[in-house]
Amino acid sequence: GTLVEIACNVELPVFTWRVPSGCVIRYAGGRLHLAEIVGNATLVEAPAVHFFQVGKVSGTWNVETALPEWFGAAPAFGDAKPVDCSAAIDQAILLNAPTLRFSNGQYGIIRPVIIHNHDICIARGATLKALNEMKASVKDYQGKDATVHSVVYADYTQTPGREVYGLQVQPRIYGGGCLDGTETVALLISRKTQFSVGQVVFLINIVIYGTAGFL
Repeated sequence: GTLVEIACNVELPVFTWRVPSGCVIRYAGGRLHLAEIVGNATLVEAPAVHFFQVGKVSGTWNVETALPEWFGAAPAFGDAKPVDCSAAIDQAILLNAPTLRFSNGQYGIIRPVIIHNHDICIARGATLKALNEMKASVKDYQGKDATVHSVVYADYTQTPGREVYGLQVQPRIYGGGCLDGTETVALLISRKTQFSVGQVVFLINIVIYGTAGFL
């Protein structure tokens, strides 16, 4: 495929770049400022730097590990106040990479982050920190493919055991996997109805605990 090295800033804020098939985009010191970038089995080679300044990410991508820093996420270090990285994280997710990696520092978020079928890699010293009054509970959100995805937005610096467990469990369930009989039934029902996995599990739990309480 074609190799494109970005060695200087490319300022085309109203331009949509439809990347040629199998192209490799390599960071060499510059930044792409585009209205939209449409991948076509596109490979990205770049460190954790702000590489893409784009309004929309679409198409197909051949990326093993996606970094929110590529889209402008700026994790805070030390006593610095975290800034909102929600938009950058959302765009990194759109690359559909098998792994979404958070490097060192605090990544601020102001809304739920919808995780689609990714493994989540949080490096030592990295945290996701809610910047507003979002409660530390899991909510379900409907995706375009009618599959509910895990939402991660708790402050992992306070109760790491619970959130680490959640990071393992929720992406498996909402990414199409299951852990026990309840999730297996919920997954089968959700595929044949308009209900999400989370909604089915919730209804099953109501029946189970309601029956137990009645008895």
